[in-house]
Amino acid sequence: MTTTDTSFLNFPLRLSLFIEAVNNSTLNVKTCKAITGGGLGKGNTKMPGRTYGISAWRCITGSKLAEIAGSVCSICYARKGNYRFRNVKDAFLVRADSLVHPLWAEAMAVQIRRYSSDEEFRWQDTGDLQSLEHLLMIIMIAEATPSTDHWLPTREITIIRQLEKLVVAGQVTIPSNLCIRVSSHFNGQKPWRRLPEWCNTSTVDWEDAPDTCEAPRTDKNARVHTVEDFKAYTPQEKKDLDFGHCGDCRKCWDKDVNNTNYDSH
Repeated sequence: MTTTDTSFLNFPLRLSLFIEAVNNSTLNVKTCKAITGGGLGKGNTKMPGRTYGISAWRCITGSKLAEIAGSVCSICYARKGNYRFRNVKDAFLVRADSLVHPLWAEAMAVQIRRYSSDEEFRWQDTGDLQSLEHLLMIIMIAEATPSTDHWLPTREITIIRQLEKLVVAGQVTIPSNLCIRVSSHFNGQKPWRRLPEWCNTSTVDWEDAPDTCEAPRTDKNARVHTVEDFKAYTPQEKKDLDFGHCGDCRKCWDKDVNNTNYDSH
């Protein structure tokens, strides 16, 4: 679909009907999981809330960047390790294919209301936006789950520009509980500029960043260790402290934090 498609002119009505459908949904959890290719991810013990991702091999921009040395995607964790096993790879492809199901958005909203109410939710822990329609469904889901804070990282700047036209035209409003972060493509690259005011950004190894994600130095008890102490720990001490936790930090979801910077890993 394009931004000139007349179906987008009725988005406010579509959103209203969608929220009504979610409020009165008769879908059970088992059906919702089947519709969405397996349901929500449980995330991990180091990050709050649930997640939902699709195949990293379906990334539009990321698949091109994966072939370029120095890009963040060239060392993508979702294209190596266990993600390369056939059963895992196929499972994420099923999720990607599920996006075209007519009840996908409703099924996602029903699950988020059940499992992620009053907490954080991360979109695309693997993979990325596939289309403007994909992004619009995420917006509808966020509107239907107001007690959940949503974080959506993306490299699909073209889709963001398409959405911008709809926002300017007054057809779409970005939910207050949805933080969209446009990610820079290369290690050390500065944040994207001339983005819509409702967009936040993220970078990797940006040397001029005012601060950097502290998760690599945050232990299992949510204590943030100094850089000096962290460097002095032995490998066994680091293992025992179990670093890599978000702890009390929620900057990725915070729309008041313009940019989040991460160390490459």
